[in-house]
Amino acid sequence: MLERLWVVLVVVGYLGAGGLLFQLIEPPPPNPKLPISKYTENCLNQLWTITERLNVLYQRNWTRLVTEQLRQLEVNVIQAVRAQGRENTLDPDLQWSFTGSLLYSLTVITTIGCGNLGPKTMEGKLATMIYALIGVPLMLVCLSHLGSLLADIIQSAYYYVCCCSKQSKNNERMEYQMEERGARMRSVEVVGGGCGRAVCRLTSLDSMLDYTPRSNSVHDSDDDELENNRGGATNDTPSRMPLIWRGESRPGTPPPPPTQAQPPSTRTRVPALLTLAILLGYICLGAWLYAAWERRTYLEGLYFTFTALTTIGLSDMVPGRGIKRIEGQLQLLAFCLYIFFGLVLVATAFALVQEQVITKTRQIAISLGVVKREELPL
Repeated sequence: MLERLWVVLVVVGYLGAGGLLFQLIEPPPPNPKLPISKYTENCLNQLWTITERLNVLYQRNWTRLVTEQLRQLEVNVIQAVRAQGRENTLDPDLQWSFTGSLLYSLTVITTIGCGNLGPKTMEGKLATMIYALIGVPLMLVCLSHLGSLLADIIQSAYYYVCCCSKQSKNNERMEYQMEERGARMRSVEVVGGGCGRAVCRLTSLDSMLDYTPRSNSVHDSDDDELENNRGGATNDTPSRMPLIWRGESRPGTPPPPPTQAQPPSTRTRVPALLTLAILLGYICLGAWLYAAWERRTYLEGLYFTFTALTTIGLSDMVPGRGIKRIEGQLQLLAFCLYIFFGLVLVATAFALVQEQVITKTRQIAISLGVVKREELPL
C-alpha cells in the first residue's frame, strides 16, 4: 500500500514539474494573436469607403467590390493560420499557462496527444522527448498499481454487499463437504474373519466432517446381527465379509486415488456488465460536463471523453477555450483530473475482466481442441 502511494505521489509531482517546465520553455510569443482582427478591421474600413464613394448605390457594382474585399480577407486569414499555427487562433491566455502546460504534460505521458497544442521551440521539442521517455513508463506503473488497488476495493465491496450472505456461505460449505465425503468413500477396504458382527464404520469422516451425524456413520449392530442370524452361514464369503471404509489404506496396499474436491471459492467476480456500466457512466458524466462548460452538443462531449479515455487524442477539442482566464484555468484543471481518474478507471476495468477473459479463452481453446488441458499453466 505504501509503495502504491509513493508511485502516485511521484507521478503527481512529475506532472506538476512538467507544467512548470513547459510554461518556462514555451513562453507566449510577443504578439500571440494572429492579425486576424487587423485584417477584419481593414476589411470593414474598405467596405465603408466603397459605400461612401458610390454616390448612387448600384447593387451590381457594390456587390462586386465587396466580394473582392471579402475574398482578400479569407486569403489573409488562411495564410496567417498556415504560417503561425492553428493554436494561436485560440485563447492565448490558456496556451502555455500552468494548467495548459499541465494538460500538455498529461497528454504526453498518457500518450493521448494534444492536436492543437505543441512546442514551437527546439528546447520544447527536446524536453518533450525526454519528458515522455521517463514519464510514459512511470505513468504505466502508476495506472497498474491504482487499477489493481481499485479493482480489489470494488471486488471486496461487491462480495460483501451482494454475495456474502450467511445462507450462501453455508450452502457452499455443505456442498463442498458432501463432495469431499463422496470422494473419500471411494476408498473401500475389504477385511473380515469369523462370523462376528458386520460393522460399517467411517473412521476418518466423522472426525473431518463435523456436521455429519454419528447415527449415519455407524449402523446399528443389532440389525447386522439379525441379518447374520437369518443367513445361518458361518463361512467367510466375500458377500458376508464386513466392510470397513477407511480414509487411509492399510500398509502395503496402494489405495485407489480419490477424487480431490476443490474448496469453495472465496472470491466472487464482479460481472463484466457491471464493470462496463460503471465505465460508461463515467464517460457520460464527463460528456455532460464538457457539453455544459464548453457550450457544445452532448455528442461532441461524448466524442471528447471517449477519445480522451481511450488515448486516441484530443484533436482540436481542448477544453477551456474562448472563456475568461480564471474560469478557463479551473476548467482545464478539472478536465486534467477527469482524464487522470478516467484512465485509472479504465485500468481497473481491465483488471476486473482480465481473469474472466482468460478463463473463457481457455475454455474455448480446450473445446475447440486447439490446446490440451494438460498444456495449460495452472
